[in-house]
Amino acid sequence: MSLAAAPDSEAQIPQSQRAALASRIDAARQNLDPARIPDVGAAREELQQAYEQVLAHLDATASPETREGWLEYLGYDALADAIERDAAVAEQGQLAQRIYWRLVRNQSGLERQPLVEFREALDRFISAALFQDAERTVRTVSGQLGQVAELLRETEGPLTAEHTARINRVLEFAAASRLAPELVDQLRATIGNNNARVLVGRELITEIVNRPVNRQTPSDECILGVRIIGQAHLNGAVVADLIPSEGTAAIRLTMAARFDNYGTGYASPVRLKTHGFGNVSASRVLHLGDAGVIAEPVLTCANLDSRILGIEHHLRLVRRIAARRAAEQKDEANRIAETKLEARVSREFAQETDEQIAGGNLLPEEQAGPVFRRLDLSRPTRHWSSSSEYLQLGLRIRAQDQTSTAVAPPAPPVGHDLVVQLQESAIDNPASELLAGRAVTDVELAGFITSIFPGFSPDLLNPRDEADETDEADETGEAEAAADEAQEPSLLEAVEAARDVAEAAREAAETLTADPLTIHFAPLRPVVFEARENTLRLGIRGTRFEQGDQVLEQAMEITALYRPTRSAEGYVTLQREGDVQVNFPGGSERRLGITQIALRRAVIDKLAEAFPPRLLHQPLTLPGAGPGPTGPAGQSVSAAQPAREPLRATRISSGDGWLTVAFDSTDAPLPAPRMLAAD
Repeated sequence: MSLAAAPDSEAQIPQSQRAALASRIDAARQNLDPARIPDVGAAREELQQAYEQVLAHLDATASPETREGWLEYLGYDALADAIERDAAVAEQGQLAQRIYWRLVRNQSGLERQPLVEFREALDRFISAALFQDAERTVRTVSGQLGQVAELLRETEGPLTAEHTARINRVLEFAAASRLAPELVDQLRATIGNNNARVLVGRELITEIVNRPVNRQTPSDECILGVRIIGQAHLNGAVVADLIPSEGTAAIRLTMAARFDNYGTGYASPVRLKTHGFGNVSASRVLHLGDAGVIAEPVLTCANLDSRILGIEHHLRLVRRIAARRAAEQKDEANRIAETKLEARVSREFAQETDEQIAGGNLLPEEQAGPVFRRLDLSRPTRHWSSSSEYLQLGLRIRAQDQTSTAVAPPAPPVGHDLVVQLQESAIDNPASELLAGRAVTDVELAGFITSIFPGFSPDLLNPRDEADETDEADETGEAEAAADEAQEPSLLEAVEAARDVAEAAREAAETLTADPLTIHFAPLRPVVFEARENTLRLGIRGTRFEQGDQVLEQAMEITALYRPTRSAEGYVTLQREGDVQVNFPGGSERRLGITQIALRRAVIDKLAEAFPPRLLHQPLTLPGAGPGPTGPAGQSVSAAQPAREPLRATRISSGDGWLTVAFDSTDAPLPAPRMLAAD
C-alpha cells in the first residue's frame, strides 16, 4: 500500500469557467442595490420580539431561580439600556456580539428553539448594524467582489485553502449585506462538491453482521389433519453483502440454513415418526439514507422434503393403509410445510430486523444535533451510496455563506476496512464558523473539540516536562535584542545582561503557564489544515493573546508539519517533522520587552502541546456486536460477539487539499515492504 501522495485532481474549475465566473462577478458589481441592505430599525425590532419570546419560554418552563440564572447568563440588560438611550449603533452592535458569543457554547438548553431564534435575531442585528452606512457597504462589497474576480482570473493552479478562505470571507460579507444573493448562489454551486467522505469496507461490514445460525426450537404444526409435534433444528448463517446503489447505501442481509424437524404426527388411530428436512433462506435489503434505515420486504424461499420413519399401530393393515395414504399426500404435505415455514421465517426475520433497525436508526449526526444547534454550526449535507466494495457517505460541510471545494475526492484505495477522506474546507469551514474573530480560552477550545468529536480530549493545559533547547536559544536571542536597547559599556556586561534578561523571562513564563490562555482567533483561517504533497500542516492563527493580566498584541501563526511514516509494527502514523513553527503574518514580528518575551514563550509553549510528535498512532477501537437476525422463534442465534480487533492506519496520503486515511483490523496482513513508496 503506497504512501505516495495522491496526484493532483483535474476536477478543479477550468480556466475558461473561471473567466466566465469572474465576468459574472464584474456584472454583479454593477448592479448592487443598496435597498437590499438590512434595515437596522427592523432588525432591532425583530431582536426585541425574539427576546420577548425567550422571556415567555422561561416563564412557561423554568423555575424562578432558573429563570433569573438564564437572564443573568444572557446579559441582555446592557443592550436593552443602549437601545433605550439611543446609543450609537456601533455600540449596540458590539453589545449584541457579546451576547451572541454567549449563545454559541455547548451549554445544555441553548439548543431550544426560542434561544436559537434569539441568536439568529442577534446575528441579523449585528449585520444590520455593520451595514448601516449603505454607500460605504456597497463600495466595500464591490471592492471585495473585485478581488475575488481578480483571484479567479490570475490563479492558474488549483485553488489553495487560503484562496477558498478569502472567497468565503467575501461571500460571508456579501450574503449578510444581501447585495448579491444570486452571485453568492452561483459561487457556492461552482465550488460546491462534497468535502468529506467516509467509506466502510465490505470486509468490515461482513465482520460486523455475519453470524452463525445454530438452534433448536419446539414445533407444533397441523398439516392435512395431522398434528406434528417435534423439535426443529436450523443450522446455517446470516451474511451481508453490499449492493451498488446511488442515493442510498444498500446492504442485503441473507439467512441461509439447513432445516431438520424430527417429530411425532398424531392422526387417529395412528402415530407417525417423521423427519422433515431441506433448505430455507430469507433475505432483506436495507437502505441507509437521510431518512434513516428503510427495509424492503423479506423474500423467503424453502425447499423441503419428508420421510416417514415409522408408523405406530397394533394392526399391520392399519399401518399399511396409513403408509400408502402418507405416500399419496407427500407432495401436497411438503408444499404446505414449505409455505408454513416460509411464512414463519419471513415474519420473524422481518420482526427481528425491524427491532434492530429501531434500536440503531439514530445516526451519529442526529445524535450530535443538539450540539450543532448550540454551537450554531450548519449540519452537513449527506449523500449515501454503495458499491460492491464500500458503503459510502459523502458529506458537504459548509454554512449558507460558504463554499466547499471544486476538487472531487481521489479514488479511494481498495480493500480496506475503513477509509476517511477530508478536504481542507471540511475543517476550515466549521472552524471559521465557530472561532473566526472570537476570543476563546484554551479550556473552552478543548470543550468545543470534545463536543464535536466525543472521546477526543486535546490537553492544552499541561506544561512541557522539559524545556525545548531551541526555544531557549531563541528566547536568549530575543533577550539579547532587548538588552541592546540599554547602554552597555562592554561586551562582557552585555552578555551578562542578556542572560539575566533570559532568566527573568523564563521565570515569568513559568509563572504564566498556570494561568488560562485566551486566544483571539484570526478572522481568516483561524485553524490551519493543509493537505498537500503528502504532508499535513496543522496550526492555529491568533491576533492577540492574553494570560493573567498580561496581553500580547502580536499576530502569530503556530503550525506543525506532519508526514506519513511507517512504524516498526508496520502501521502508518503521522510523524511531526521538526519543532513547532512560529510565523508572524504580515511582518507583525517586532521587538518586545522582557514581559512580552515571557508571555510569547508561555503562549507558544502552551499551544505547542496541541501538536504532539505523532498523530493517528492509537488504535481505533470498535464496539462488539450484539445478537443479530436469527430465523424462527425469536431466539438469539449466538451470544454477543466479543469486541472486534481494533483498527490501525495502514495508509495515509494527501494531495490537492485532500487527506486520505485507510484503516484495517490489527489482525489483517500487513502490506509487503516492496509496495511502500517510502521504502
